Amino acid sequence: MSLIQEKRAIPRIWEVDWAIPPAEGGTRWEAYDWLIEMAGELDATEVSIVASTYDSLGRLDWAIGASEAQWLRVQPHEYRVGGITVHGVSRRGFWHVRGPVLVAWPDDQVMAEIEGKRPAAIAAVVQWPDDVATWRSVYEPTRIGQVRSEQEAEFDTAMVSELDPQVADAIRGAAAVVNENHAVLSTHERETMAGALVALRSTGIPVDKEALRAWLMSAGWQGRLVNQALDLADRVERGETPRHSHFQLAD
Repeated sequence: MSLIQEKRAIPRIWEVDWAIPPAEGGTRWEAYDWLIEMAGELDATEVSIVASTYDSLGRLDWAIGASEAQWLRVQPHEYRVGGITVHGVSRRGFWHVRGPVLVAWPDDQVMAEIEGKRPAAIAAVVQWPDDVATWRSVYEPTRIGQVRSEQEAEFDTAMVSELDPQVADAIRGAAAVVNENHAVLSTHERETMAGALVALRSTGIPVDKEALRAWLMSAGWQGRLVNQALDLADRVERGETPRHSHFQLAD
């Protein structure tokens, strides 16, 4: 696999969820209006709103409208607006998206999966800015919607560091055997990646997992591949030694 640092140039925005009761100053998601407008700009006839479950989609009444949220909660989990079909997508089991995507309350792991689906445009509405700090650092999406700087400040402190050059060299070497068309790492690919991580641990070189996530996302890895690599890194950091192949670090 070629790890060329090349990101897809698509429209991306993000918003903090302030769809709280109107009496408390709540506002509808601007990301929803952006999604519909983006479908028109891209000549798309379908868009997707993604959440963890269909019940979660049903709780978007203040965000997108009560009737719209209810239509997404129940079968067939879709409705039409202005000639555009809006699909509700649950992330349980196998799932796919159609057209531009709005994802509700994601974290960086979810955003890696969303990017892996390669939609034409992405909007993320998060509970707090830190939830998608890595995704934001990689893709620099535009902020829209209501901003409450004082309330958000406590939850907007995450800093994503550059990946250590020795770690980057090791991951680049391990990634040479990874087929970028795979949805998941094969046994050989997983053992090679684990070997690189174990070798780094053996020489006392720490792996910053968020820096690794950012590096892999920048390299265009598919979402599930990113999360599998991060899971291996987490296991190795905890002291586990997963099945691995011998890996020689560069001098």
